[in-house]
Amino acid sequence: MEMASLLSLQEENQLLQQELSRVEDLLAQSRAERDELDIKYNVVSERSDSGQMASQSVQEAGLGLITDLRLAESRTEAALEKQAQLEEQLQDKMLHEKDLAQQQMQSDLDEADLSATWVPGGCCIRQASLQKSDRAGPGSGASSEAESGEGSGQQGPHREA
Repeated sequence: MEMASLLSLQEENQLLQQELSRVEDLLAQSRAERDELDIKYNVVSERSDSGQMASQSVQEAGLGLITDLRLAESRTEAALEKQAQLEEQLQDKMLHEKDLAQQQMQSDLDEADLSATWVPGGCCIRQASLQKSDRAGPGSGASSEAESGEGSGQQGPHREA
């Protein structure tokens, strides 16, 4: 029986050795897979970190662009308001100049009517009323009787002799 017991122990020892070898192989395979997974995890993590950094950079760039766009819109709006003000000022100035020109033309026509006098022969005589009225100043009443046609026997432009 010792022999059977010895054989049984050797056989059991051999089975245990095989099992140990198989478990060691599985352990080595497991470690290799773990190392491989660690490497893959690190690669993915680095990509994720760089992706997050890229995403953060894109976000910051986007915010910068939005800020620049808002600033440009603000400047454009201010420029449009300034342009509208300048156009309004120009239009007001043009209307004022037009009014002044019309007043000057009416004044010149009024003075031309006063300076043209009719003499009894139906002849029209123009006098230098503009020079006299310019020296006397507007509204001074310093125009002569000859300019107005009064007191000299001359009649106005619409009357016949």
